[in-house]
Amino acid sequence: MLEHGVPTKWWWTVWYPENFKLGKNTDIGALTQFFCQYGIEIQDNVSIGGGCIFYSANTQDNTHGKIIVEKGAKIGAQSLVFPGVTIGAGAVVGAKSFVKKDVLPHTTVMGIPTK
Repeated sequence: MLEHGVPTKWWWTVWYPENFKLGKNTDIGALTQFFCQYGIEIQDNVSIGGGCIFYSANTQDNTHGKIIVEKGAKIGAQSLVFPGVTIGAGAVVGAKSFVKKDVLPHTTVMGIPTK
């Protein structure tokens, strides 16, 4: 069972776990953080590298929204995902990327911001 702000045995952490949905066969790297005030959904067969941060609320510009990572997507280590983003099925996000808009299914993006 996930506890608010308490690292899992794999060393990733969820805030507001009541708003977190995790699919089957996922791989989430150590030190990844999920801030789920407005919801985060990780679907089946998703791979997330270590040190990623997912924000469903952004206090700098007061935006918020559910983040969805669809089936089979892969997110490289130390990437940052902002509120309201959907990362499409089978998409790949390169390491150390900043994702602030949707990623189409079966595409590869990378960079700050992603392109």
